[in-house]
Amino acid sequence: MLPDEKKGAKELFSSGFNCAEAVALSVCGSMGIGDGVVPVAATGFGGGGGGAGGTCGALSGAFLAISLKYGRTSSEQDRRNTYRICQPIFDGFVAEMGAAACRELTGLDLRTREGGQKLRESGIHTRVCAKAVEVAEKLALERIRMQESRGA
Repeated sequence: MLPDEKKGAKELFSSGFNCAEAVALSVCGSMGIGDGVVPVAATGFGGGGGGAGGTCGALSGAFLAISLKYGRTSSEQDRRNTYRICQPIFDGFVAEMGAAACRELTGLDLRTREGGQKLRESGIHTRVCAKAVEVAEKLALERIRMQESRGA
């Protein structure tokens, strides 16, 4: 079941959606993109890509939402506009969070049972991941507002 589109990413994250799903759902909802494909498309990005610790899932969820709105539909179209929207989100995220990789942000290897257990027991999930979700959502929404003010 899809959540109410007016819920913010942190609330969605707290309700059980992973970092990527929560940000993608919230940002897409703010743009009126609300079909059931959003959480499905975002699931694998959680935990830095299937729990592998790569690019933070919250950041990936923001990029997914931006791409659904501003991405291209054919290889002949220019991808640079979407990149121009995403790059400041990445830079802002690193500036606020200190890193873009899940493994660096959490200090854990989420591919292990111990890493997943420590994520929740240590409070990192609430302290670090919830903040990452809020930061990624905020930065994506700022860029969308900027695009809309330009009439793009």
